[in-house]
Amino acid sequence: MTVRAVRTATRNGGYVHDRRDDERTAIAEAASGPLDRHEQDELYESTLAAGLTHGTALLAGPNADRVIPSTLYRRLATDLAANGCRVAADLAGDRLDAVLQGGPFLVKVSHEELLEDGRADSTEPEALVAAMHELREQGAGSVVVTRAADNTLALVEDEVLEIQVPRLHPAEPKGAGDSLTAGTVAALVRGASVREALRVGSACGALNVVRRGLGTGGGEAIRTLAERVCVDVWKRG
Repeated sequence: MTVRAVRTATRNGGYVHDRRDDERTAIAEAASGPLDRHEQDELYESTLAAGLTHGTALLAGPNADRVIPSTLYRRLATDLAANGCRVAADLAGDRLDAVLQGGPFLVKVSHEELLEDGRADSTEPEALVAAMHELREQGAGSVVVTRAADNTLALVEDEVLEIQVPRLHPAEPKGAGDSLTAGTVAALVRGASVREALRVGSACGALNVVRRGLGTGGGEAIRTLAERVCVDVWKRG
C-alpha cells in the first residue's frame, strides 16, 4: 500500500479509548481541523491522479463534518466518473448527496444513516429497499445497505439481494461496515463481479467483528468465510 500524504497546517484528529475490559470506553476525542483551500486543492489533485491511474476510487468520510466540504466530493465523483474511473462511496448526508451527482458505481450506507438522512422512515426491509431504489434513481449504480447484526441488503442491477454471513460471536462490532466496504472494493479491483465482491466484503466485515482491531483480518480466513457467505434474492415479507 502506498500512502500519498497532503501536508496540512491544521491538526490531525485522534482519540484515546480504554479497552482493558473488552469494552470501548472513550477517554478523549478530538476532531481534525478544516483543510484550507490550498490543502483541498492538493487533496483533490492527488485523489484525481490516483483514481485515473488505477481506474477505481473509494470516497469515504472524514472524522468531522468541517474537515472537507461536500463540494470536494461532488467534484471528485463527477470528474473521476467522467474520465472512466469507477467510483465507490461510503458516505451519508450532504456528502452522499454530492457524490450521487457523479453517478457512482457503488454506494454503501447503513440503515441508521438512511434513517438520519430521512431517506427511510423505518428499519423495515421494505422501507430500506424503497430508499435503495431512490438512491438508484438519483445516480447510484449498485447500492449496499448494512443493518448491524441483520442481513445486509444490496441492489445489484435489477435485483435486491440479501446477504447472510456465518454466525460468529462478536468481540468488537465497530468497524464491520468499513471492512465490508474495503473488502468489496478490493475484490472489484481484482476483477470480481459485484456479487462476488460482496461475498468477499461481507466476509471481511464478519471477521472484523470477532477481532478487537478495526479493519483487521487475515486473507486465508477471509477467503474461507467468503465461501460460506450466502447471497440470495431478497423475498418481500
